[in-house]
Amino acid sequence: VKACGPEAIHLDEKAIQMRLRVSGVVLGLGFEPFQAELKGEYGFGRYANVVTGIQYERMLSFSGPTQGVPSRPSDHATPKKVAFIQCVGSRDPSCGQPQCSTICCMYATKQAMISKDRVPGLDTTVFYMDVRPIGKDYERYYERARNQYGIRYQKSAISAIRELQKSKDL
Repeated sequence: VKACGPEAIHLDEKAIQMRLRVSGVVLGLGFEPFQAELKGEYGFGRYANVVTGIQYERMLSFSGPTQGVPSRPSDHATPKKVAFIQCVGSRDPSCGQPQCSTICCMYATKQAMISKDRVPGLDTTVFYMDVRPIGKDYERYYERARNQYGIRYQKSAISAIRELQKSKDL
């Protein structure tokens, strides 16, 4: 009550029910995105072509800076290859997150499928420690990504990313 300013919270207020007509609902789950800088071995902040999942999601948005088409931030060229590195910051006690978030597998799979739709012939690989498509029809979605879209899933823990200075290729 003290931290929220004058009369922002009323602890004695009674619950009420309302019916509202809305065109959408925003659900804030209270999570915070992973701070990619904590995993310096992947080059975020040093290499222009290393982006976070949220930045890539924005790139894939039709209202985003590239009108929904994947683009290399360094030169705005259409990429030939895209790699998704999973379990960065999740399942990592050194980052304060020892458990799997369970959503990243589906998030990367969706982004990989959209990328392949928008860039024909794009070579797409998802590097993972453990695929966990948990939820209704998630396993079929994952299988569709592999079999229909040709997305490669490579079980591995990527140790580091290096950039070729001249081409900015990773």
